[in-house]
Amino acid sequence: MYIIEDMNKKNKMYFLRVGLFLSVLLLCVFPAIAETLSNDIGKDYESEKLPYRVSIFPIFNAADADFTFVKDNSVKNGYVARLDARTSGLLKALPFGQVRQVLTSHMILSPDHKRLISRKFENIIYRNGRESRRIISEFDYQKKTSSWTKYKEGKLNSQGTKEFPKEKYYDDPLCAFYNLRL
Repeated sequence: MYIIEDMNKKNKMYFLRVGLFLSVLLLCVFPAIAETLSNDIGKDYESEKLPYRVSIFPIFNAADADFTFVKDNSVKNGYVARLDARTSGLLKALPFGQVRQVLTSHMILSPDHKRLISRKFENIIYRNGRESRRIISEFDYQKKTSSWTKYKEGKLNSQGTKEFPKEKYYDDPLCAFYNLRL
C-alpha cells in the first residue's frame, strides 16, 4: 500500500516537472516564432512556391502538384493562390488517362491583415488535354451574395446566386489552406 502511494507521488512530481519544463520551453520558443511572422499574412506567403510529389502505395510518383502564392496588383491588398496538380507515372497509362486539376483562388486581405478573404475561386479539370469541367464561385461581401457558374465540356451547365449572413466570410480550399498555416 505504501509503495503505490509513493509511486503516485513520484508520478505526480514527474508530470509536474515535465509540465513545468514544457511551459518554460513554450514561453521561450513561441515569442521567437512569433517574431519571424509579420502582421501581414499576405507578405508571409508572397512569392511562395511549394512543389509536391504524391505517392499512393504501391504506386510511387502518382501525381505532381505545385502551390504558388503571388501578389495580385489589379486589386488593393490582393493575392492569387494556385494549385496545379496532374497525374504522372503509371496513373497516366490507366483508362482515365492524364488528368490535370487547376484550382485558383483570388483573395484579399482582411482589414486587420491577419486573414485572407476569398473573392473568386476557380476549379478546372482537364482530361487528356481537354477541359472537362469548370466551376467558378464568386463572393461579393458588399452585397452579401455568392454566385457560381458550372461548365461541362465548355458548355454552361448551371449557375446561381445565394445570399449569406453579414459578418460571414467563406473560405475556398486554397484560402483555408493559407489561413490555417502557421
